[in-house]
Amino acid sequence: MGSGIKSPGVIIGAMFVANVGGMTAMVSFPTLVSMFQSAWELNNAQAGWVSGVYFAGYMITVPVLTGLTDRLDPKKIIIASMIGGIISAAAFAHLATGFWSATLWRFVQGVSFAGIYMPLMKALSDTLPESSRSRGAAFISASYATGVSFSYFSTGQLEGIFGWQTAFLMLGLGPLLGVGLTILFLPSNPMSPQREGTFSLDYRAVFSNKRALAYMIAYGVHNGEASIMRAWVVAYFVFAQAGAGALIVNWSPATIATVVTMVGVPLIVVMSELVPKVGRRRLICLSMTASGTLGIVLALSLWGPYWLTFAVVFIYAAALSADSGIINGGIISRSDPAIRGQSMAMHAVFGSGAAFLLPVLFGFVLDIAGGEQSRAAWTWAFGATAVFIAIVPIALITLDREDKG
Repeated sequence: MGSGIKSPGVIIGAMFVANVGGMTAMVSFPTLVSMFQSAWELNNAQAGWVSGVYFAGYMITVPVLTGLTDRLDPKKIIIASMIGGIISAAAFAHLATGFWSATLWRFVQGVSFAGIYMPLMKALSDTLPESSRSRGAAFISASYATGVSFSYFSTGQLEGIFGWQTAFLMLGLGPLLGVGLTILFLPSNPMSPQREGTFSLDYRAVFSNKRALAYMIAYGVHNGEASIMRAWVVAYFVFAQAGAGALIVNWSPATIATVVTMVGVPLIVVMSELVPKVGRRRLICLSMTASGTLGIVLALSLWGPYWLTFAVVFIYAAALSADSGIINGGIISRSDPAIRGQSMAMHAVFGSGAAFLLPVLFGFVLDIAGGEQSRAAWTWAFGATAVFIAIVPIALITLDREDKG
């Protein structure tokens, strides 16, 4: 296990916190999207683009950085990428002045995160004993939701005290913490015999594994839906609260985004523990069906009292988050160990590609259906998302046929 002195629980816990630190700037722009739309005169499609372009940077870079973990020590890649996260957070704070400059630095932030999340999950799959791998994947998946929530919270709180530029600069302290934890707690993984030979990023063998491909598709759909939530939940509640009158719970939209992102974290771990009893495929299909339905209910709740909207968003967020750990566990269990890094790299490409495109398309539907001030437009946008989610059960049933669960 590299160091020989750190237990799997200690390693998983430290890397949970390190990944949260690496994500402090992830939803910094979506948290303040209404402010930026006003200050920079952005329409909904442009706002969705700046929110989502983070994942374009991630998508372009992650095949190389995660694929390299089949040949290089993931620890070095993670540390270098954390340092990139510090630099890109500072650059956005000082150099972003409008649509194009914000696009550039959000893209660079995504490039930095490409060397953190999936390489970290790959490092744990290499480092942990087999009995702890599924739990490790679940906790790192849960750290993603936790990191998003912390990014909402820290951005909203820091901006309220210091203004957005100083807030964005201070968000770079998160990756700095991640560097320290990675150095101290993640064991180095020296070159193993299976890593010898000429390195090649040839993904034909990855795509020939149809069972693994099913989970890549599922991850893409999951990340696309989650990215819509991250990009638009603040704007959604700005609109919902505007016509609500007196609020039973007087939380700001940023605070709501923080809390709803956290509600699904325990479910991620619970769902992982249920896999042996219920079946991975069945659990994912149930979770996806629930989240697609609840998304439409959330949009329709705008016609009712505000307390209904407030309540439904928590249930929706829990259903949306619940399957991330078991999807990630699926790619680990279905992939060939010799090319697991490349399999996880393509898994991440599917996820980041959908995470980039879906907020933009969601914003486009909002625009053509009447804009973010229209209840009907929100219903159309969430309805289109539900249709997209239906891809997952089809893919799992068609491609993952050997899974009797």
